Amino acid sequence: PKKSFLIGTARIRVGHVKIIVETEGRAPEVILDREFNFVFEAKNVTEKNLNQTVTIPLGAEALASVAVVAPRLSMEIANHELRKSITEKLLGEKK
Repeated sequence: PKKSFLIGTARIRVGHVKIIVETEGRAPEVILDREFNFVFEAKNVTEKNLNQTVTIPLGAEALASVAVVAPRLSMEIANHELRKSITEKLLGEKK
């Protein structure tokens, strides 16, 4: 069973972010390796409102920061997924 908790003020500092994508059959690829340096703060966090007070807003702020700091990231991720799906299709047709 989950234990209840209350965090009066949660302050989360996001510093350096490194995203590594691993695809089966390929070497791991670094698609983001940058400093972000932003601070996220939430108040009165409980087990019941954790998603609404921390997880969702922190994710949104991180995505907004990525859009400013690394605008090409979403294109790189899309290209990575496209390469992956094309490779899978080609390998499937060779069987």
